[in-house]
Amino acid sequence: MPYYLDKALHYYQNKSADAKYYYALYYKSKKDKQKALEFVDKGFQDFYDGYFKKRSNYNEEIRQIYLEEMIALEKKLKNPTKR
Repeated sequence: MPYYLDKALHYYQNKSADAKYYYALYYKSKKDKQKALEFVDKGFQDFYDGYFKKRSNYNEEIRQIYLEEMIALEKKLKNPTKR
């Protein structure tokens, strides 16, 4: 797994929609659709629980994500041939 994502989840005590979104992208790139969808689901839960980047003036490893990006990724994973 990517070192910086592991580090981020450790730092945020496994509560980070942002890190889980990027894990989902990582597994998508590895063609592991099931694992990617698991991280999308976990990311949604963290997002709805309030565990996501809320500020625009921070300097960290992970770029802030938005709910629309997570929804779009989930749609791509569930329906890869549809646009």
